[in-house]
Amino acid sequence: MTPSTDHERLADLVASVAIGAATPDESASVERHAATCQICAEELDSLRVTAGMLALGAPQLIPPPSLKREVLASVRAERNLRAPATKPARRVSVRLWPSLAGALAAAVVGLGAWNLSLQTSSPGTEKLASVQFAT
Repeated sequence: MTPSTDHERLADLVASVAIGAATPDESASVERHAATCQICAEELDSLRVTAGMLALGAPQLIPPPSLKREVLASVRAERNLRAPATKPARRVSVRLWPSLAGALAAAVVGLGAWNLSLQTSSPGTEKLASVQFAT
């Protein structure tokens, strides 16, 4: 990777590192880069200060005791809606197999005949398609 593209890739990760949303490997790479790049070092410091101020500026609220109970009840209700009683998968009846095999055989014979008619058509006419069967 060229230094220019490496810088761009790491510069894109600076914000993620500043708020703690980067992977450990990404954080280590950005920290190493910021040690040698003044632009990225200043950006990283600035974003860390801003992220800290945002965290401290938000009012701290104590949730009502009923909140946990309500959230858990909602989750249970949603889980019950999404998990209907499952029925076993329906299997194709054994009596249906001969019919399916016959239909498949008829399709193969029909495609073979169509292929043969296309290959033996008179010269000068275009062949629209060719189907070849491996034997």
